[in-house]
Amino acid sequence: MRQLGGQVIKRKVSGRLVDQEESLKGEFEAAAIVNCAGLGSSELADDNMYPLRGALLRVDNNGRHFPKLNKALSITLDEGENSQNMIYLVPRENILLLGGLVEKDKWSTDITLENYTPIQQMHERCIDFLPILKRAKLDVDEPVRVGLRPARKRNVRLEEEKGTTIIHNYGHGGSGVTLSWGCGREVVERIKSLRRQYRGQRLSEGTAHRAIADLVS
Repeated sequence: MRQLGGQVIKRKVSGRLVDQEESLKGEFEAAAIVNCAGLGSSELADDNMYPLRGALLRVDNNGRHFPKLNKALSITLDEGENSQNMIYLVPRENILLLGGLVEKDKWSTDITLENYTPIQQMHERCIDFLPILKRAKLDVDEPVRVGLRPARKRNVRLEEEKGTTIIHNYGHGGSGVTLSWGCGREVVERIKSLRRQYRGQRLSEGTAHRAIADLVS
């Protein structure tokens, strides 16, 4: 993005986007606003968002403690069971990610392998699935990673805010990476459509101004 001339600016935006659309566009010299704020859309878009808390374990995958895994393995969540039963093992260079966990409406990220039973059970599920993981060593720098997936009761929102040049793109839950490519392309097409509409409006205004000038002259 930077190579294409974009900028990364870190700052907080509070309140509804529709109430500050013009000031934000003026401040950043932008023609449109794309809202990808995830859980922050509760405030920015006045929407009903909630977290799906997730956690995973990070273990060394360098071949020293068990044969190195180079392919991902997984068992999807069975929503028919009233329990956590998802399993995934995903290699990331010399780290193997062990998961997973899905907990609705849980906001705290202060959970660890030592203090939280569901993470301990997740660890046990992965070992039962692949027993060689008994020999796995936790990553020293970051043994556990916890995050909040941004979910929405009405599923993904990808649309323009009526009467504005704001495009919303949020509510992907635990499928953010999977859906990012298609949603990203859709956002680009919608921005192009807004630009065409804007240019058409400007052209019509210019034609009208020339017609008035001709009448006056």
